Amino acid sequence: WRAPSRAISVSGSRMVPGWRSRVIVVSSVIGVSFHLEVLAGFDTRHDTPPSQAPSPIFSHSSASDAARPSRQGSTWPPQWPHSEYRTSPGSGGKPNGPALPQCRCKSHATVILLNQYNISRMPCMVISVTYILGSTRSGTSALRNALAETRYVGFGEGHLVPILEDIFSVVKRHREEGLGANVPGNGLHNLKQNVFLRCIVHGYERYLQTELRGTWIMDKTPTIDPIRLSPSLNEFHEDAKFIHCARRHVDNVQSKLKKFPDRNLEQHCQEWAQCNLKWLEVRQKLNGNFFDFDFFELSNSPDKISEGIGQYLELDGVEVEKMAQYLRSQRPQSHAKRDLTKYLKLSEMPWSDREKEAFVRICGPVGKRLGYGFEDYWEQNDEADVNVARQGS
Repeated sequence: WRAPSRAISVSGSRMVPGWRSRVIVVSSVIGVSFHLEVLAGFDTRHDTPPSQAPSPIFSHSSASDAARPSRQGSTWPPQWPHSEYRTSPGSGGKPNGPALPQCRCKSHATVILLNQYNISRMPCMVISVTYILGSTRSGTSALRNALAETRYVGFGEGHLVPILEDIFSVVKRHREEGLGANVPGNGLHNLKQNVFLRCIVHGYERYLQTELRGTWIMDKTPTIDPIRLSPSLNEFHEDAKFIHCARRHVDNVQSKLKKFPDRNLEQHCQEWAQCNLKWLEVRQKLNGNFFDFDFFELSNSPDKISEGIGQYLELDGVEVEKMAQYLRSQRPQSHAKRDLTKYLKLSEMPWSDREKEAFVRICGPVGKRLGYGFEDYWEQNDEADVNVARQGS
């Protein structure tokens, strides 16, 4: 892509019109960022997004770039993402400070524009989206509410990811078999699928930013949909994070039966097994970009879990303490007479023999891989996946 020969040239804060009449161009940061992504993507001449291999921070998770500058909290209107671009009294709302650091966008689209138009200063905004994953009644609500004590904002539950999943599927189907897909010269034939999807996801990020009035977004959707789509979300988001909450099958299914009595035991078993089995599959495709823990840890070691999540999300000490404080005072699914350190035993459950047989048949195989027992919370066995469910030591 080449700039029009008569387009306006920009150098620093001085604009030199190239047309006969003076032209004033006002471009929002959001608009520029989105269009630059398109331009940068098509300029690459291929259909593969840039590499986004994360830099591990600790064994079970990673951050996208441990050395990047500290980002600001959620504000509206959006502030400059780098501290040196904060406005100061008497500045007239203009950013101050040194030249912009290296852009953190995956495609480095802003850097391309800086070089092409010799722009010495231009802000770059990255919207961070953290997905809270897990089956219902696994501690996802407690984590969502605890995270709301920090810079993160989000709906009570999202349920927007299925829309993205449908869009991804439709784009793929049309690219493969749509009208004109096999005709050279047609737009569909030349469609750069990954670039196209990345632009769609960027539009979704801007929608969330507008609706929630923040750039630090959390999405809690306790179904299999975001778990299944997490590899694609990890690929196309600018800055995606994934936190998975697991819970032992016996305790989880009994909790589901109490919360959702309109569904039978087998349905709850299927939901638990499918969500956890899918997580075992997709976690290998996230390149270490996740943090997972068990409900046992959330109940018994809220400070430890808060600290781990804080490191993963790069929260400050005050935010980590607020999370821990919430989890200590608002224990997940707790009430005055309940001891959360206790767990249920299958032999003592008020289920029929037929229900217990269905439970063992549906949940047993996945439970073994997660290291869960029927009479004890944890049970060592040869089929357990290593380090899948950490055992709250």
